[in-house]
Amino acid sequence: MDDHDLIFDWNEAGERWERPPFRVQFDDETLRDGLQSPSVKSPGIEDKLAILHLMDRLGIDTADIGLPGAGAHVVGDVTRLAREMRDARLSVRANCAARTLRHDIEPVVEVSQSVGIPIEVCTCCGTPTRP
Repeated sequence: MDDHDLIFDWNEAGERWERPPFRVQFDDETLRDGLQSPSVKSPGIEDKLAILHLMDRLGIDTADIGLPGAGAHVVGDVTRLAREMRDARLSVRANCAARTLRHDIEPVVEVSQSVGIPIEVCTCCGTPTRP
């Protein structure tokens, strides 16, 4: 399967448009564990690493590499993905999902400090009743 089979080129579909006078940036949430359902299978770390490299090749600006506040298994994947971004010198920048709770934000800070790269925290409103 080649890239054309995986990614539809909307530039070739329909009417042509002028580029906007500003740069459009893309934040990819493919790697985030946000889809939580018994029928959803989370990809293994090797698949996540391959997806991360594809994001970089596509010119994605930022990637949500997980929600470390969800538990140790996510912290492990987020740490591995952040190390890969650092070691492979990928252009895509890291961010992590978090609720506005210390329990969610502290693991992002810890991963950022241990790996040595900046990781933006992208928050949504959190409540103590929904840990």
